[in-house]
Amino acid sequence: MNAPSLGTPVTKVSGGLIRGAIADGVIRFLSIPYAANPVGELRFRSPRPHPGWEGVRDALTPGPSAPQHTPPTSRLPGLDLGPLFAEPWAPDRDYLTVNVWAPAPPATGLPVMVFIHGGAFLLGGEGQPAL
Repeated sequence: MNAPSLGTPVTKVSGGLIRGAIADGVIRFLSIPYAANPVGELRFRSPRPHPGWEGVRDALTPGPSAPQHTPPTSRLPGLDLGPLFAEPWAPDRDYLTVNVWAPAPPATGLPVMVFIHGGAFLLGGEGQPAL
């Protein structure tokens, strides 16, 4: 990912241009596709490159949730599972995405943290806060 300019948080990734947001000294890009949708013959196969997009893709809101057995609120009625999964639960096919936060202005030599959602097809999502 190339460093965006501060006036316009637009940067280029492998699929094309993405538009992010700047708030509280942080540049944020949400729901950047990193692989093709795993549907049809791609289901249960190794990820394939995302085909990309034309123009500038907004990366301003969290993406869809990975497949899960049932909506989180119906799994254990009466027990608040809110801290364990992303809200709102939004199933969709285009869930192979990544969120990126970077300092504004861009800097080098800083640590990077990667969150990989496990969830066992039961809980969680790419927008889940770190506990």
